[in-house]
Amino acid sequence: MNKKNINLINELTKDIIDIYMIEIPIKDMNNVVDKMGGIIKKDNSLSKFSDSYIRKLKNYHYEFEIVIPYGQSNHISNMHIAKSLGHLFLNMRYNIDNDVWNSQKINEFYKSKNLQEEEQVKEFALALLMPKSEFELIEENGVINIDKVSKYFNVNQRDASNRAYSLGYIKK
Repeated sequence: MNKKNINLINELTKDIIDIYMIEIPIKDMNNVVDKMGGIIKKDNSLSKFSDSYIRKLKNYHYEFEIVIPYGQSNHISNMHIAKSLGHLFLNMRYNIDNDVWNSQKINEFYKSKNLQEEEQVKEFALALLMPKSEFELIEENGVINIDKVSKYFNVNQRDASNRAYSLGYIKK
């Protein structure tokens, strides 16, 4: 993904963090999703290796639902939920473009259309879980300690490395 798109996604996630007053590091994704008007459901019929799903609801209390497999680690669940939120904002245009949001079918799970969409959603998830401004605070003398980053943001080391790469701290 090019730098321009990464910067746009960073700006969008910063705005979302500010608008919904999300505390970083995120300790409770249920609280984040609730603030946004949604709910998370764990489904034990899904394999723990399954992806998560998101759909628009026509519900008195919630506007969307994220369904995640039961039994995943906290790191993996957080990433799946953050990616679902990426679909919610980037593709379903929740609270961004009412026409696009209103065109989403009720109770139908959103399906990604292409690889580029998936890359953008993953970048959104990394930016939401590890905002650039907070990430930079962990830097010491121009060095990023991936173990320290993963512990601080409650993500796995692979995701911490991917975020460091997208921000230009490391080369692959």
